Amino acid sequence: MTADFRINTGVLDHPKIKKLIRKKGYEEGFIRLFRLWGWTAENRPKGILTNMDMDDIAIAMNFPDGTTEQCTDLINFLIELRLLDKLENGDLALHDWKDHNPFAYFAPERKEAAQKAAKARWQKKRGQGVNAGRNADGMRVAMRKSEIRNAPSPIPIPIPLINSSNEGLLSGKKHAVRSDNGIPFKAIIDDLNKKLGTRFSPTAKLTQRLIKARFKEGFCLENFLIVNSKKIREWGNNPKMVGNLKPATLYSEKFEGYLNQKEIKAAGDDGDLDKYDQI
Repeated sequence: MTADFRINTGVLDHPKIKKLIRKKGYEEGFIRLFRLWGWTAENRPKGILTNMDMDDIAIAMNFPDGTTEQCTDLINFLIELRLLDKLENGDLALHDWKDHNPFAYFAPERKEAAQKAAKARWQKKRGQGVNAGRNADGMRVAMRKSEIRNAPSPIPIPIPLINSSNEGLLSGKKHAVRSDNGIPFKAIIDDLNKKLGTRFSPTAKLTQRLIKARFKEGFCLENFLIVNSKKIREWGNNPKMVGNLKPATLYSEKFEGYLNQKEIKAAGDDGDLDKYDQI
């Protein structure tokens, strides 16, 4: 279960949201949508409102009884604004949910991985065979605890600089992968993996060497997070460039150029909500 979701700090100034509020009002427009975002993160982390009729959606958006017609009208307007998509099978989906909320989107995978890791640790610690049945209840408890511990709520962007008192907040564990004067290898690679859905290792020698070289040049954690986001936006939908979304390219000697490059808005771009990193 995902406890929260990401939303851009400037969302209320976005043209789509302004149109929503102008036509439906703040409470009946934006707050209803906000409730749907939160409900989806917790109950439909993939962003698709499967097995839900309009009454179900009205409940998720906290409409009072007998107001399903108003809910239907709002849903149609959200589709018109492309804040919601209607799929071929008739299901509704939050527009580009995976791109804007990858942490919520991959929550089921993190949960499964945490459970498998907990099971493996328990079996290694307790052994199998005659003790397996006796330890079954204890293993289930351990798996549940590990699931909670290893699937933390989304990390804020930018992430606060790591120190000895908050390093655990970034990893969901007691100790993060840190060495060489506290360079936050894990925080950097975790951010990249969560945005891409990849599994790059923070302990890879080349990755650590490149990150350490950039830190020696004076760059900090926030700079890496900015480069991760910038290049994903630039290359993520480009088949020729998407292969370069890896530590070896992102953290190379071109890092400063990537960090300082201007993001040019395409001609005719009306500030689409898709441009936000989180919503």
